[in-house]
Amino acid sequence: MILSTNNTTLYTFIKYIKKILLILFLCLNFVKCTANQKFDEFYSNQEYNKAYNILKNKGNINSLSYQERELKVLLHLAISDVTTFLPLLDDALLKDIPKTMTNWHSLSRSWIKFLSAETDIDYQNVLVTLPRIPFQEKKTEQLRLIIQTHSLSRLKRYQEALAYLNSSDLTDSSSDLIYIKGIALQNLSQVEHAKKAFEHLINISSNNKLKSLSYFHLGNIFVKENDLQQAQQFYMHAWNLNPYQAELNFQLGKILQKKSYSDLHYRYYRASLRLNENLAEAWYYLNI
Repeated sequence: MILSTNNTTLYTFIKYIKKILLILFLCLNFVKCTANQKFDEFYSNQEYNKAYNILKNKGNINSLSYQERELKVLLHLAISDVTTFLPLLDDALLKDIPKTMTNWHSLSRSWIKFLSAETDIDYQNVLVTLPRIPFQEKKTEQLRLIIQTHSLSRLKRYQEALAYLNSSDLTDSSSDLIYIKGIALQNLSQVEHAKKAFEHLINISSNNKLKSLSYFHLGNIFVKENDLQQAQQFYMHAWNLNPYQAELNFQLGKILQKKSYSDLHYRYYRASLRLNENLAEAWYYLNI
């Protein structure tokens, strides 16, 4: 009788423990799901810092969902803050990756190579690493396309770059892609189309660096057309947005010298040399 009572008590206790464990399991899954939902919400709203903070506080860093989210958010964070997040992205790339993240892994590696690319071989290596399959996520696909078309342009493969840009519905909504398109068109001697691309960028963009470069290239186009008045206006617009371009200051000096603006051109020649002391033509025009 005592043995039977003890068995009943033990059985009841085990059932009770099982219920507790089940409740804990459900609670943990609920917390996990809630955290994933919060991450996805912040990520989709491009609030990457908030998304990453949610991720850091989650458990099981070896889970598939964690690794997928980690790589995606670190890439976007590194784009805006290289110093802080590039080392973390590097660490994430050293881990074994799930097959679902192969494209993200390749894109991240390609972007890191792209940051330091200088020579033709560097840009060829960028293109070799870059995934060919487009991304569903708009911002990520824009990044892939920027890396691809900029690298092709640096390799002087302008026709290929332009073909990709013309076939994408993302081009007209990205200042970087519009700028690359303008450069490709300019180098392919499609001058009127290049003008339209640079003017479109100036009208839609809040990126003063790209706007300044667009004004600069418009100035170059009008110099070739021997319209020095229009070229000077565009160069001055570029200078007002970003006066720290050696070539821009040099070109302004040349125009002002041709138009005989007293000795004002010397100011721009000297400025160009302060920004790039190896600009040999500026030394020549200063008669040094």
